[in-house]
Amino acid sequence: MDLPPVGVNIDPFAHLNRLREARARLDAAIAAARERAARPVVLLDHVRRAITRADRELEVARDAIARHPGRIGIEAFTCLAQSERIRADLRHYLGGYMATTTTMMDLDLDRRAQVITMAERVASLASETVSLARRDIEASRRNGLKQRVGADTHLGSIP
Repeated sequence: MDLPPVGVNIDPFAHLNRLREARARLDAAIAAARERAARPVVLLDHVRRAITRADRELEVARDAIARHPGRIGIEAFTCLAQSERIRADLRHYLGGYMATTTTMMDLDLDRRAQVITMAERVASLASETVSLARRDIEASRRNGLKQRVGADTHLGSIP
């Protein structure tokens, strides 16, 4: 039987420890790969569409409020302000006023999902703003009609 050359590690426990460490690294890599595979891939196109929808909803909300000055209540303005603030946060999160293709390509999957969540929140609040504004406009119209009817009745009673 030949002996191994000088300096070669023949300790079986050291070999076993290296195998265990290698196995632990392999298990960690497999677990990370499975986790990535379990999460849906968020495509850049989905991110762009979410931002575009949010901007469109926000524009509709701004327009609804701007077209009816004096008729919109504080709830609608508050909701619009929240939507505007989140949109500004989203703009800051993306690193500029408009996300360029290069900026969007740099987003990892977690950040893409966060951008979509923020954009959906902007759109939701903007839509709620429109609903609140419509409610306020209808209430204003009903009150205006009641006031005119009351004024006509009052004027009719003058001899």
